[in-house]
Amino acid sequence: MLDFTRNRVRKTLMPLLASEYNPQIQNALIRLSRSSAIDFDYIEQEMNTLWDEMSVCDTYPPQEHRVEFDIRKFPHFTLRCKDT
Repeated sequence: MLDFTRNRVRKTLMPLLASEYNPQIQNALIRLSRSSAIDFDYIEQEMNTLWDEMSVCDTYPPQEHRVEFDIRKFPHFTLRCKDT
C-alpha cells in the first residue's frame, strides 16, 4: 500500500502540482522539510531544557498521562522567523 501511494504521489500528484501551482514544488517541499526539522529540533531542545522547572503536579499521587504547566513560568519565546 505504501509503495502504491508513494508512486502515485510521485507520478501523478507532483507533476500536477508543478504544472498547476508551482513549477518549483519539489524544491519548495524540500525547503519546508528542512525548515520544519530545524523548528522541531529547536522546540524539542527547549522542551528538554525547561521540562523539569516548568511542569507542575498538584495532586498526589500524580495522575497518569497528565502533564500540567504553570503558564506564569514560561519565558517569552521568540520563534525563529527566517532560515538560519
